Amino acid sequence: MYEYFLAIAKKPEAFAQLLAAIIGVLGLVLTFVVTFFKTKSFQKSEKIAEARLNTYLELVEMYSAFIIHINLNKDKLDSLQFQNESMENLVKLVSCYNKACIVCGSETKKKFNEEFNKMMNLYKELLVYGSQEDERSRKILKLEKTATELSLFMRAELGVINNIKIEQDIISENYIEKNN
Repeated sequence: MYEYFLAIAKKPEAFAQLLAAIIGVLGLVLTFVVTFFKTKSFQKSEKIAEARLNTYLELVEMYSAFIIHINLNKDKLDSLQFQNESMENLVKLVSCYNKACIVCGSETKKKFNEEFNKMMNLYKELLVYGSQEDERSRKILKLEKTATELSLFMRAELGVINNIKIEQDIISENYIEKNN
């Protein structure tokens, strides 16, 4: 075999062809390796994006159910039955929130934390015994607005917001009573 290499080395055309073949094979191997790792990375990011979407949708479902339950029962906020049912909804909501915190980015997690804390504080304020119905209605509206603002962060991270100003204007229009 060594003799073949010597014979090839003595002929410049044969050596050039061998060198071109080796370069071609190395190029193909390098292309294959780079493509393999890029595809693997892309698949991983797609799985994360899908998990993020599913988790965010579940969180939206839970906070919607939580707020609707409160809104439908605002005249029963002091009852033990309401508080038990709310606790079940709250446990589900917190569980979904924790899942969302696992799949979101750091900036979104910070914003989630701020908005979620606002929601929990508003919920605690709602449960103050003997508060007036109009005060409760305002707090429920604030709770809804805060939850909607929370969804903006999710939508931004998913890349489905084209114009944040329009989104914020829509929220302001829908929850104008909060400012009164």
